[in-house]
Amino acid sequence: MKMHSINIKNFKKFEDVTVEFHPDINIFTGVNNCGKTTLLEAIALWHECFIKLIKQAEKSDKKLNLTQGDYRLGNQSKNYYDFNEIVSVRSPNYEDLFYNLDISQNVYIQVDFSHEKETIKIGFYICSVSGNNYEVHVNQSILDYKVFNNFFHHFPCPISTYAPT
Repeated sequence: MKMHSINIKNFKKFEDVTVEFHPDINIFTGVNNCGKTTLLEAIALWHECFIKLIKQAEKSDKKLNLTQGDYRLGNQSKNYYDFNEIVSVRSPNYEDLFYNLDISQNVYIQVDFSHEKETIKIGFYICSVSGNNYEVHVNQSILDYKVFNNFFHHFPCPISTYAPT
């Protein structure tokens, strides 16, 4: 399974950016302050949201037409992140996650994965709520839970990074 693309909206210096990845290798170069680290932080933040929500995933949900043993992301009453819990992004201030520091605009990060002939899209909205809390929601309109449950086989941590030594 490989990350095919990422769409980032209202995150730090990115108002609306989509990056398509090469299936073999990707190298990010550019002048200082052009967004290389911000892109990597967006990927890391997406991953952090995914891991947080998958660890609290609930099995089966009749509204989503899931069968017993299937997973869904998130739990409406537990989708809050304290500002200080976010470890994947350098942000000394609460509003630093948001494009132009505008907390009224939700951050949105969507990753598209492909494996053989199948593709899955998983997107997260990160919203500002009172105090030092963010609220994280899965974009239910693009996520097919049947495909999701077939796509990921090793819960609760199906995604990881690899750094050669």
